[in-house]
Amino acid sequence: SEYVVLYPKNWLFDQSVAQAQAYRKEAESRFARPRFEDGVDDLLLARKSDRNLIPDAAFGPPKGGKYENLSVVKQKVGKVPSIQVLLGEPEQALERLLSTTIAPEGSGKKAKIIAANKRPGGEEAYDFEYILTLPNQMQIHTWSVAALKQPPMRSNQPPTFGTTSSSLPSSSSS
Repeated sequence: SEYVVLYPKNWLFDQSVAQAQAYRKEAESRFARPRFEDGVDDLLLARKSDRNLIPDAAFGPPKGGKYENLSVVKQKVGKVPSIQVLLGEPEQALERLLSTTIAPEGSGKKAKIIAANKRPGGEEAYDFEYILTLPNQMQIHTWSVAALKQPPMRSNQPPTFGTTSSSLPSSSSS
């Protein structure tokens, strides 16, 4: 894979992710994978086939710790010139993610945006930071990077959209 992540040395690779990846590879070897088509319609990240995205990698402390983790998710997207075309402006993108996926209305969860910025220097990446308050009032502090990597020129490959997120209970993130 084309990334490097740093995590605490006592954290372990999430074995449920390894198992899900193995099952997916088995299924893909049996059936032809759908091809990506050009166009904005294919940019939707929540296509039916992608609703159960499996992280490329996930790490956490031994014996679990569901609120402490680091994950990397990668997926191919339709041809798109920029992360702004794919997601919109950074704050708009984070607000949509929080309101539709992480803390939708009626879930009992509340999300507070700390920061949503485009990375400087022309990188096709956004930095997000937010605090999620669970129904039991526990707070989870999350930092994420969302990035779009274009394929080499004259390549028939679609761009890759990836996210890296790290979460800790707020008392641990101080």
